[in-house]
Amino acid sequence: MKKLHSRCFWAPRLIISFFLLMNLSGCGEKIVPQKDQKPNVIFIIADDLNDAVSPLGGHPQALTPNIDRLIKSGMCFTNAHSNNPLCGPSRASMCSGLYPHTSGYFGGLSYDYRQNPTLKDSKTFIEHFRDNGYKVYGTGKVLHHHHQDPALWDNFDGENGFGIQPSFGPYAWNGVDENETGHRIPHPGLPKELYENSQVGNYADVTVASLGNVPEYKPDPANGIPGYKGWRLYKKPFRYVNDDDRDLMPDELSANWAVKLLQKEHKKPFFISVGFMRPHVPHIAPQKYFDKFPIDSIQIATILENDTADCAKILVRDFNYGAGNLDGIENYMAAVKAGGFDAGLKRWTQAYLACVNFVDDQLGKILDTLENSKYAENTIIVFTSDHGYHMGEKSWLYKNTLWEESTKVPFVWSGPGIRNGVKTDHPTSLIDIYPTLNDLCGLPANPNENTNQVPLDGSSLKQILQKSETKDFQGPDFALTWVASKTGTVKNAGDVSNAEDHHATIRDKRFRYILCINGEEELYDHQNDPFEWHNLADNSEFQNVKNEMKNKLIGFTRQ
Repeated sequence: MKKLHSRCFWAPRLIISFFLLMNLSGCGEKIVPQKDQKPNVIFIIADDLNDAVSPLGGHPQALTPNIDRLIKSGMCFTNAHSNNPLCGPSRASMCSGLYPHTSGYFGGLSYDYRQNPTLKDSKTFIEHFRDNGYKVYGTGKVLHHHHQDPALWDNFDGENGFGIQPSFGPYAWNGVDENETGHRIPHPGLPKELYENSQVGNYADVTVASLGNVPEYKPDPANGIPGYKGWRLYKKPFRYVNDDDRDLMPDELSANWAVKLLQKEHKKPFFISVGFMRPHVPHIAPQKYFDKFPIDSIQIATILENDTADCAKILVRDFNYGAGNLDGIENYMAAVKAGGFDAGLKRWTQAYLACVNFVDDQLGKILDTLENSKYAENTIIVFTSDHGYHMGEKSWLYKNTLWEESTKVPFVWSGPGIRNGVKTDHPTSLIDIYPTLNDLCGLPANPNENTNQVPLDGSSLKQILQKSETKDFQGPDFALTWVASKTGTVKNAGDVSNAEDHHATIRDKRFRYILCINGEEELYDHQNDPFEWHNLADNSEFQNVKNEMKNKLIGFTRQ
């Protein structure tokens, strides 16, 4: 699979006439024309979306027509990265505008980010917009699904301002356990090789199946299993006859909820957050999306044999990760066992592409509605992902690494005053979303001034979004990403740990540098090695580059 290592995203620009609406009684509140208000914001985040979208070069077979048109109309950042490539810590950092090394929340131990001493008194960008005159609404997985907070959202017309609860379902069910989170049971159609002599603990997460492959567990009284045929979602039966006669999946429900919200009259500027669950595992989507990617024609990633031989031992042999310790290699081995190396990875890739295409359709519903609404001319769109995802590179099927496939995210901005049809390889990351939105919407730059007084870590991208020059950008010339180590993982909820106890990487326009807690290093030259196949850390020709990047990393994070 050819990797061009570029991500972009788009947004619509339509000129719509605006008019004043008055209450029929003649004494109602006047709706302010959108052009005279602060801009609205629609923030859309997919889960585990890497560069497998057609304009970004990540996979040549990807079908993403709605993302394509968004990219063509938006300001694209082709070198954007997650600050912690794991769902919970990534979203906590992004929504708070604070780096993991500022808050001490690196992930590893799964506890609510609000238990962190710094984050509990830090305003999310949702709260900041709400406190500054915006109506804020959300649906799906915005914060980590364990950390959703109903108090963040406004009500609308007497209805809860949060739409659809996050769920990775529908799930297979055997009649015993209906837990919507944590370890679910796998689809009974999974190859038995996954169960025999396998180290995979969560078989549900290696489920790749269309909705048409309706699961059926036979009764097993000897083991206390009542049995069940069909899917389950939100602890209820999920009806499926065919793709045209079935219940809707969570992402479809979220998209429809957002569409309904955009069709309403809004007297104040709005901030709508939409969190899509896919393409996160389990890779389940309607049958028609699988049909678009015939298994025999699937192209798998370009994988170098023994690719990790020159990587840091602590990362690839000791697996010193604070969370997802072995998930990447276990998922990889499970996929390989499911029919052999090539066939197993084809099966996984097919399902991933199907889920990406499924999310693209949901995005399209929102974009279509916005383009045909009175809000089109005055709405900022941000589209991104919480992190990337390996598709077999470095024998890894997961996120939570410091390599390109895991850290890099799609990143696009669109709206009033933002250049369109432009790409930049200027390094940036999710930490820059919060200060950029503040700048574009005229909100106070220090949301924590009256709480813990911790300033935002990111830098506003407004200069880059609206002008062609990047020389006046005030932020760093690199993107920073952390991965929690097993060594530095805290023991109790609410505890914090230090920067030097976790692995980190910085990525500038050309190089990636990795520093592990035991001093091991990796250095990659993306100009000549876009797959990160050749570690140059011990190459004498690159010692000056390595030392310079090491000094930047340490100086920036350990002040």
